[in-house]
Amino acid sequence: MTTREAPKDGIYFDISASEYRAWPLVSQSALRVLCLGGTPAHYRASQAEEHTESLAMDAGTLGHTALLEPTNLETRRILPPEIKRRSGADWLTLQAEHPEVTYMSPSEWTEWAPKRDKAIALADAVRRDPTAGKLFGAGIKSEVSIVWTDIDTGVRCKGRIDFYGKDGAYIGDLKTYGFRQRSKTPLTQYQVLRQGWWRGMHIQAAMYADGLRTADRAGKPVPFYFVFAELEKPHNVFVADGRAAFDERGGNWSELEPDEATAYYRIGRDAYKAALHTIEMCERSGEWPGFGHEVMSMVIPGTAE
Repeated sequence: MTTREAPKDGIYFDISASEYRAWPLVSQSALRVLCLGGTPAHYRASQAEEHTESLAMDAGTLGHTALLEPTNLETRRILPPEIKRRSGADWLTLQAEHPEVTYMSPSEWTEWAPKRDKAIALADAVRRDPTAGKLFGAGIKSEVSIVWTDIDTGVRCKGRIDFYGKDGAYIGDLKTYGFRQRSKTPLTQYQVLRQGWWRGMHIQAAMYADGLRTADRAGKPVPFYFVFAELEKPHNVFVADGRAAFDERGGNWSELEPDEATAYYRIGRDAYKAALHTIEMCERSGEWPGFGHEVMSMVIPGTAE
């Protein structure tokens, strides 16, 4: 992937995923490495990784594509029967005639088609859901890119918003979830919502809401919603307000504050701001430290017998 010069701060509605990834700016997905316990060295390594598209898209990515960019599913087709392999004059002619299409071998197509069908079923379930369906109504835009400069550190950031309500009335992100890994039994809503904390969703909600507020000259607070969709049948769907959270530490629901933020936002904001400060200091010093070099002690777990 070639790194491209990032555009000026603002909101962009027609940017491809590859172009967005090429902007050399700080994203929330990379920032989570620092927020969730990683070192500056971990962050630096994640930034250096090259993002390349693969035919083996995971189920979650396919679900996003089916809901937010459905036409992209149509760009993958099986090789015509008269072309036996992806080489030779006939293959080159086919590519020249349909440069937008990714052609798959029969074996690749056999593996791909069921995944595509499952993704389409998931997207249909989201659209049919009475609550989630409203968020994907008239005037919605998908895969909206934002660029802004953090006012506290001067670090330039970027974000890729899954869905953007009419006139920016709200924003949100589609999250897919599966079964428990060990027992292969369905997750409850509570378990999915609780996992959001460990996956850094409070960081994403705060950073995107702040980022859009900074990128948009109007600077108004924007509600943030998570739409959760089950990967397997029956493809249950539910919506969570990224501002509201039950704090198990105190047993209370967080109250909305004047700027429409809650403890969920505040903690997420504190985490990503601290990470941006770390990045700013590392960029100035040119050093990206990992773990310390002192000799550590082993640990006897609290649950040990």
